[in-house]
Amino acid sequence: MNADCGLAGSPGINCTCLFPPPGNNSQFFSAQFNGCYGLLLLVTAPGTCVNNSSLSLTFTLGSTDTTGNQSIWQLPPAHLPTYSPFSLLRCVIYVARSFSRYDSQIEPLPPHIKDKLIKLLSAHGHISDSNISQVLHPGVMKLDLRECDISDVSLQLISRCSQLKEINVNARKGEERTSITSEGISALAQSCPNLSVISMKRCCNITDHGLLSVTRNCRLLRVVNLSGCSGISDGSLGALGQNCTFLQSVDFSSTKVTDDGVRALVSGSCAQTLKEVLMSRCVLLTDRAVEYVVLSCPHINIFVFHGCPLVTGWSREILERMAQSNKLKQVTWTIY
Repeated sequence: MNADCGLAGSPGINCTCLFPPPGNNSQFFSAQFNGCYGLLLLVTAPGTCVNNSSLSLTFTLGSTDTTGNQSIWQLPPAHLPTYSPFSLLRCVIYVARSFSRYDSQIEPLPPHIKDKLIKLLSAHGHISDSNISQVLHPGVMKLDLRECDISDVSLQLISRCSQLKEINVNARKGEERTSITSEGISALAQSCPNLSVISMKRCCNITDHGLLSVTRNCRLLRVVNLSGCSGISDGSLGALGQNCTFLQSVDFSSTKVTDDGVRALVSGSCAQTLKEVLMSRCVLLTDRAVEYVVLSCPHINIFVFHGCPLVTGWSREILERMAQSNKLKQVTWTIY
């Protein structure tokens, strides 16, 4: 059975599949995706799957070797799982892991395929300052780069993606990220006004200056994670309270904020939209901070402030009264 992807002349892949092995009821499938997106297009088709224990697949990506044949890399059967069903998505994962071999040929791919590659590459930590420009496109809406070694350089490039709605640049678990600063975050915020979710956990070189730029330019923010951002203080919370009228969730755990910062946060219009406040391990917060949140945020249902040594039993009394008249789903705290 021959197949034509109908996109001749586009950069891409030649693909030949044989399944099941020759014998009874065997079927030969040969797809010549000459100059097309081949395998990458194949995995985008819903339900694409090979229900057999053996699959032989080779493909090439648009370069010419010393013999004159188009062949950069071949994927032998040994690299494929031998169980059923087998999703061809596994092949793209293999491509992602070998991204550096042909990153320059990724740039012409269409946006919906780039989105799949971005997801795979970032999950394996393969996106960096040196290659991120090849996979980005103006319509990118979500980026999760927590496993990737990136810096302000990448944020400058991402700032071209004006439709971006969500970004995660958290440091890896147990680490701090020093390569992202207020300068990079400001550049991103100024060009991406549709941001609604931003997570910068343990980005220790982000300061109030960077957060002020984010809140002034990204008025649609719903979720902000500043946990472990040691460079922020009360000014950041004040900026969130003043500028972010749609804010629903904020995490400023393990920071140097004080009661004044919490009061500034809940004095703004976001007090009416906040549903989650996480402020654990903030050593400068007292019972006053707890009181400000409880009395000012009528829709709060998740409130976490464990590991705050200056919070006393008085806060327990406040929360007991709140529980009688509110719909708290989760409260976590430590009484010293």
